[in-house]
Amino acid sequence: MNYLYTFLILILISSSVISQPISPLILDENGTISSDILFENDQISFEICGIDEGRKYFVYAFDYNRNPLCSYEISINSHEGNSFIGNQRCNTVTITQENECVSTSNMLSFQVYPFQERINERASQLTFDQLFAAKYLVINLFAGIININESSIMTSGAISKFENGSTNIGFDDGIILATAPIDELGGANTTTGAGGPISPSLTDVDIEQLIDFGTNDCSMIEFDFIATSPTISFDYIFASEEYCDWVESPYRDAMGVFLSGSDINGSYSNNSINIALLPEETRDSSINSEITIGTINHIKNSDFYIDNNVMMTIDELSCDGLTLNPQSPTETQFDGYTVPLTAQYDSLVIGETYHLKIVVCDGSDKIFGSAVFLKAHSLSSIPNINSFGFYPNPIKDTLFIKGKNSIANIKIFSMTGIVVLEQAIEAGENTISLSNIPSGIYILKVNESDWYKLVVE
Repeated sequence: MNYLYTFLILILISSSVISQPISPLILDENGTISSDILFENDQISFEICGIDEGRKYFVYAFDYNRNPLCSYEISINSHEGNSFIGNQRCNTVTITQENECVSTSNMLSFQVYPFQERINERASQLTFDQLFAAKYLVINLFAGIININESSIMTSGAISKFENGSTNIGFDDGIILATAPIDELGGANTTTGAGGPISPSLTDVDIEQLIDFGTNDCSMIEFDFIATSPTISFDYIFASEEYCDWVESPYRDAMGVFLSGSDINGSYSNNSINIALLPEETRDSSINSEITIGTINHIKNSDFYIDNNVMMTIDELSCDGLTLNPQSPTETQFDGYTVPLTAQYDSLVIGETYHLKIVVCDGSDKIFGSAVFLKAHSLSSIPNINSFGFYPNPIKDTLFIKGKNSIANIKIFSMTGIVVLEQAIEAGENTISLSNIPSGIYILKVNESDWYKLVVE
């Protein structure tokens, strides 16, 4: 009998350390779940209910205190991954700790939200088109008047074309570089923590120097260019899901634009300098001018910050000093973003070759996505007084020509020598419609000396 009692006691003791079953979690009226779950051992399973059959969902689990050493594997209905297509009203989620880490809370934060295409189908909603190769986007969408060495272009991470951004972030179209899978970041705003890891998860030594912390999930574009004027510039916006809860934390997602060349002697790799900075005349002089969630937010440099936290997520926030605007835009997933900013450098040597690297990274962990939006055709090294530039090429409907001075005469010839367009160009930016010109290859002649190949699509 003593052996039997001992055996029963051992069973009771061993069963006490097994996570107790939790009640099914039910999606709210917005199709989302945000809940904190007791996680005392290496694995827990439970049901999520209220799922729409045929609808795509994303699922996230992370340590309550965001210990970056704690990572978790998620499976839904025995299939691994953080996304699934609903095939029944209730689905079984299993969360397994992937590594040894010490959690100070024994709690997990758990989130479910639906894929953006089923949330809001308004034409004004920010959308992404991932069909284009990143190198193509650099040449044909980002570049304006600039002489890029196309063979030097290198890209990595999550990069896509974006559209319909004029009513929310402020740019109609361009390129997005993100620290999370692109299809997890579309509008509308349904959660305060969208954006899981990307694979492979890259790091960047320059961003690590900038924030004095480790990095993950970096996305970057870099290339060489030849200076055609003393200036290089482009327009961008930084956005993040880290807003506004984590602006005082070590999870300082950040971006940088690092410029290097033989005449530049900076403190970053390859003696580069960071030209993504807030204007000194308008920023808070007591705060660093780099672009991170810690230097631009609802508390610091707030004139440069736009809040996008919505009323349905306020209970999840812990943002001292934040006053939510009920009319806050909800056409993008990001909880906050900057006003349009300009990266600019004015001391290039004309004719010299320079290297430019644009990068955005997660600080410390691999969750809560951030991004940098690059405005279409804004990348320019404006030519000198006797030169000019044009974009895009290939051309669909409209040709843009820029110059510091007027140009007496330009002509566009067909390959058979027929003049299909002729006109004078004013100083500044000019718009020329080519919508009535058939697709094909043409020659652009400027004055009597310069000839350029044009492709009309």
